[in-house]
Amino acid sequence: MKTRTHQTLNNIPRQQGAALVISLIILIVMTLVGVSSMSTSLVQEKMAANAQNTNITFQAAESSVGGLLLDLTNNQDALTDTMGEPGTRGEITSYDIEAIDVSADYQVTYLGEVILSSGSSLDADEGSTDVKAQRFDVAATGRLESTNAQTVLRQGIEY
Repeated sequence: MKTRTHQTLNNIPRQQGAALVISLIILIVMTLVGVSSMSTSLVQEKMAANAQNTNITFQAAESSVGGLLLDLTNNQDALTDTMGEPGTRGEITSYDIEAIDVSADYQVTYLGEVILSSGSSLDADEGSTDVKAQRFDVAATGRLESTNAQTVLRQGIEY
């Protein structure tokens, strides 16, 4: 009987540890996938924050241009103060956004005189082809102070 037990133990195949190696490889692959997806989501979060900051600063700059255009209906001082030599810049004027962290301002630059052709919407005298208008450039800047984000918006005006 002793010989049979000894023969049975010798016939049992020895395990090589393949399950351990395979499980370690799967664990490493899953860790790499997890780290990769974490870094991807961090980049996407930064992109979304940048897009939001850009939108806020753009809206602030657009509001300051709208404020200038609203001021022009009451008086034209912002434009006439810059009229002189082409390239004359007006003062930088702050525009109140009424937001805690957002600021905006605009600056008007006189670009010169332009002669409009007959039939233009700014042509007051239909009999004359020599109608003059003044051309201005408005540079509006919107800022988000907490992130130092900034958008500069340029718009031309003929008056």
